[in-house]
Amino acid sequence: MRDREFVVARNIKPGGDLMKETGKSLSVLLILLGFIGGAQAAKPPVDFDIDVVYGDDNRLDVFEITDNAQLRWADSTVSVFSASKLTTSDDGKTVVLKTGHHGRNTRLCTNERFYDQPDGAFCSGVLVGKDLVLTAGHCVESMFGCFMSKFVFGFSVKKQGDNPVSVPAGEVYSCREIVKREQDNHGADFAVIRLDRSVAGHEPLEINRSVQVENGTKIVLVGGPSGIPLKIASGARVIDNKKDKGFFVANTDSFHGNSGGPVINAYTGLIEGVLVRGEDDYVFDPALRCKRNRICKDDGSNCRGEDVTRASAFAPWIPALTAKPLF
Repeated sequence: MRDREFVVARNIKPGGDLMKETGKSLSVLLILLGFIGGAQAAKPPVDFDIDVVYGDDNRLDVFEITDNAQLRWADSTVSVFSASKLTTSDDGKTVVLKTGHHGRNTRLCTNERFYDQPDGAFCSGVLVGKDLVLTAGHCVESMFGCFMSKFVFGFSVKKQGDNPVSVPAGEVYSCREIVKREQDNHGADFAVIRLDRSVAGHEPLEINRSVQVENGTKIVLVGGPSGIPLKIASGARVIDNKKDKGFFVANTDSFHGNSGGPVINAYTGLIEGVLVRGEDDYVFDPALRCKRNRICKDDGSNCRGEDVTRASAFAPWIPALTAKPLF
């Protein structure tokens, strides 16, 4: 495979203890925060470097996908928004998303891909149970942060030229509890979130519960790079399977909003892990005074690669599904 362009995003700084908290403790926490300095809506966690494209930029919008399996994976993926960025319509049927202009917000050069798309999400996640979402640990650093986040299905471009700024109200879910959370800057980084209700209209995806993924395995990343609508990025592979660690390294075309998004085995359809950290940000074009994607070789030899928390780290907290992945 020839060298591919590698787009780099910002780092989300790890930090925080393992957590499992109940609704009762959440109530206490919210009360305390309400009296101490005024609680704020959840903000995007500090950045983890991830924005990078390897070789060809393989990110595609949903309307460009013809593979049924990839469409199903995208349908099971969520965009994570701060609750403050969502407003319910007067009739209660629609939720309006407060979005910005991706190109201007990021100071991209005008000929960069997806320049005119809306942005607003700060992380990604994936449905792994009837009411369970898997994401990165740094995306929900506390129970309060989880409570002030919304998990949104369907933030995607389903027709060329569309810029989604709203979703049906039923596609928005809240956090009930953090089942399990870990955040190690040099290891596993994940969170299993229980939602406020069972998810309707979307099927959970199964995770790999057997052998570790091998070097060279083809993988697909699903998520919202830089907070824009969901993209499916194929053509990537595992480049360093750190077998003694809680993560492996891949050459996925990924950005900071991809954090928590599923990395799926292209052969089996199983989730091999979630994206958590990676290469440095965009590079600055001094002549045009705007940002461009960083260029990395396909084998990652001139960049660090993208870290993916492997499935074995979070498997104990996710019940197995009764059905096999569908292709």
